[in-house]
Amino acid sequence: MRSPLDNKKIMFFVLDAILIVIFVLIIVMNNQKNQVGTPTDAEEEVTSTTIAAAEENETEPADTLTEAEGSENLLIISAGEDSRYVTWTFRESFDEDYYDFDELQEAVESEAEEFNSALEAEGAESAGGAYLTVESCELKTVTTDGQEGYCVEISLLFDSVESFVRYYNEYTNPDETAYLFCGTIADAQTAGYVFEELYENGGGDVAYLTEELMLEENVYAVLTNLEIDLEIEDTVLCWDENVTEEDEVFHTVAGNQNTIIAAAE
Repeated sequence: MRSPLDNKKIMFFVLDAILIVIFVLIIVMNNQKNQVGTPTDAEEEVTSTTIAAAEENETEPADTLTEAEGSENLLIISAGEDSRYVTWTFRESFDEDYYDFDELQEAVESEAEEFNSALEAEGAESAGGAYLTVESCELKTVTTDGQEGYCVEISLLFDSVESFVRYYNEYTNPDETAYLFCGTIADAQTAGYVFEELYENGGGDVAYLTEELMLEENVYAVLTNLEIDLEIEDTVLCWDENVTEEDEVFHTVAGNQNTIIAAAE
């Protein structure tokens, strides 16, 4: 039979064994924690590479795009008595399920190069530089009837009115013949354009196109059969009944002769 002292010795031995096991478990758990919290150099390199790749391929969210504003079909005619530059900014709907924006940008640039090469081969006169320059091609958001979608806004710079007309008729709407004339009233009459006697000049007033005004050297006419918004950097004197004006932007109607009379400053 064991004595009480023997039983106490056995008890202390068991407690020591338990404490040793607990101590070993604590050491093992700490080692595992350190391994998870401190990756090796190779693991850090893999993780950094993965994050960089994800950031590079991340698609720009829609809320970071600029919303399209103003006219969706605007033609700006620069000031000047000689050749006038024309900037045409227009928008087209963009369906990301059918179009690739990068491919669309490349197509716009390629078309401009083709147009410039064709005119250069013909020896067409140029006001300097390229006949056509792509100023911008941007993806933007647009809201139509309360529904948000995407559009592409393209801005093209032409060295002259003639270059714009050539491009529009060949690339935009080859089935119809559009015209945009910008020159003296005498040259317009020689080309067969007809002018009325009475015009508007804003505020419901009537303006008379007098013979003296028609002979002014700095006075010229802008004539077109396009439906478009026109912004003329010179002083606009008057316009016909087909044209409406709002905030110095002139809206013309399709098919008819729209007449705007301006004066070079």
